[in-house]
Amino acid sequence: MGALHSSKQGQKFISLEQFSKLIGKTESTIKRRRTEIPGVEYVNGVWKVLEGTRFPFKIRSCSITDDEDRRRVLLSAISTYRYIDAKMLGVYPKTFENYLGDLLQANLIRENGSPNRYGANYYDCTPEGSKIAKLNKESARSKLANLVSSCIGTFSGAIYSEIFC
Repeated sequence: MGALHSSKQGQKFISLEQFSKLIGKTESTIKRRRTEIPGVEYVNGVWKVLEGTRFPFKIRSCSITDDEDRRRVLLSAISTYRYIDAKMLGVYPKTFENYLGDLLQANLIRENGSPNRYGANYYDCTPEGSKIAKLNKESARSKLANLVSSCIGTFSGAIYSEIFC
């Protein structure tokens, strides 16, 4: 079961078993929470997981009061290889894209080439982003505010994030 297999559209999938081992969650947990995990499909009696799929970030325990907190939580989710999207952050999709753009501008995240573009699945942390994600809340907020404000207006790329409903 170690090989990836492709769909008609050229997307690569892994088995539920492989995904379970990758994220450290049981197959039954994944099946139970499948509606929260974009990229998990059950088609014709077969479970398939789109390569690059991540398990949802536990946002309930995060204290979010402003934009710096949202960027910090977004960076934290990406650095821990968890799924996060605009709805989870409590913002509109365009605002979510702006946050991703801010982190890209500041060279804290980078594209990973994943076929799964839901939420922030298409991004990984850079070494600098990982360092900031490990800081305590106040230090991370301060560092993010400084980095983002110094880079505002310089990003000219595309943001790859799809809405999952």
